[in-house]
Amino acid sequence: MERKLIEELYRNKELMGLNEDTTPPSSISVSKDGTVNFFDLGNKKAYKYKLIAKALGRSFDVVIKSIDLNNGTMVYIDPDTEKEETEVINDESKQNIIQNFRNGENFENLHSFRTKKGIKVTINLNFVGEYPINIKP
Repeated sequence: MERKLIEELYRNKELMGLNEDTTPPSSISVSKDGTVNFFDLGNKKAYKYKLIAKALGRSFDVVIKSIDLNNGTMVYIDPDTEKEETEVINDESKQNIIQNFRNGENFENLHSFRTKKGIKVTINLNFVGEYPINIKP
């Protein structure tokens, strides 16, 4: 009964053009290859993102271990040292992710650092795709 009511509210919201949803994802998971999945259980969709580092005009994948939008932290493997690093995402980027992860946007400059050789590396969260999820009662 509750699920039917929620589905009807979402349907009415879409019909009235009020589908600007700024609620945070229901759940976030990170797969072994570092893909980040934002689950929106209300809309029954998952949004897949990949952490990408850019340096000297080229891009390469960065393995992410976890991301927490409540306190704005991410744990990733530093490609230069191969060690786990924990960084705080600035509040503006965190709010941008919460408000726009459903729109398929790329989130630029979550964090930047310099390698041992002095090269500036910028970490971005790039949209890969979305897919429906089945929620069993």
